[in-house]
Amino acid sequence: MLSPAEFIPVLEEHHLISALDQYMLKEICREAEERKQKGIGMVPISFNVSRDDFSSIDVAAVICEIADSYHIPHELLVAEITESAFSADPEYISAQAERIHNAGFQIWMDDFGSGYSSLVMLQSMQVDLVKLDMGFLQTYEQEKKNGKGEHSAAMLQAVIRLANTLGLHTLCEGAETSEHVDLLKHAGCEYVQGYYLGKPSPLSAISPQA
Repeated sequence: MLSPAEFIPVLEEHHLISALDQYMLKEICREAEERKQKGIGMVPISFNVSRDDFSSIDVAAVICEIADSYHIPHELLVAEITESAFSADPEYISAQAERIHNAGFQIWMDDFGSGYSSLVMLQSMQVDLVKLDMGFLQTYEQEKKNGKGEHSAAMLQAVIRLANTLGLHTLCEGAETSEHVDLLKHAGCEYVQGYYLGKPSPLSAISPQA
């Protein structure tokens, strides 16, 4: 298996990541249309929007064009934009995200907490959900090794409560144990992502047969 950590930075360095993002969006839309034709049903699907996309293409127009060409309802597609993209050019990215949102797509802020998170930014951006970076749980595990974990657990709970206060849904990445899931439940996190629930698998391995 080739980890994305090995090839994503190379594509970003040479400004080729946008081509990959568009390819992946086309593929998930094509597969979603096939599922619909087979009567399997359609489910919400997330796709990544890179910071480089906003400087190389009209993101909102491209997403609409691809989704409509495969007859995919806009409300079933979720655009995940990293916190670093919002931080790079807040006003421009916010305006573009608003266009995507107004076209009927959901907007999730990905990797929140991985950089210099701004609470003002979180309040002003038009997003539906905040994905908390796996670093929160990794820090919790590191603190536990030293006989502590209360500080990071309290921090996690505070961030989740803040997001809820702003009317934002929450998801935490990196849940690998039942303890992580229990911790997130106690903190009020709505959704969990991680190896404890399931590892990445081919579509054929997870799709019900028509």
